[in-house]
Amino acid sequence: MTSDISAIVFDLGGTLISHQTETAEYKSVRSGMLGVLHTRLSVNTNLSIGFAQFESLYSSEGHRLLMNAIEQRGSMNEADIFKEIYRKTGDKISEAEARSCGRLMALGQTSLSVPYPDTVAALSKLAKRGVAMGLISNTPWTREAHDDEL
Repeated sequence: MTSDISAIVFDLGGTLISHQTETAEYKSVRSGMLGVLHTRLSVNTNLSIGFAQFESLYSSEGHRLLMNAIEQRGSMNEADIFKEIYRKTGDKISEAEARSCGRLMALGQTSLSVPYPDTVAALSKLAKRGVAMGLISNTPWTREAHDDEL
């Protein structure tokens, strides 16, 4: 039996990949990554706040920026969170440093995003059949953030 399907589009999170954001492992990795970045930023940029305040601002500002991006149908990335932390503290961070921190944080978090058991096999079969594939997402995260997950 041949298929008339020539292309298919998938949603990434929850369809192809399981985000493990509520697990103890995820929370531990997230806290560890923030600890490393706090130390790095304290040395490189003279960050003036302690780790507890840094972690709290990361969570609150990250959530606020995420909700704003969703409401405005815009996009955001991890670097935006670091820039906002520095805006709140009055400290200075370069665009390059914010992007670097954002990328490291995103990679640490996406390391715990795992494909569902049949994802790789199903995508491989579709590719062998010549079916064009694409991804869509209803999240405000940028394409680069999704590329990191893949």
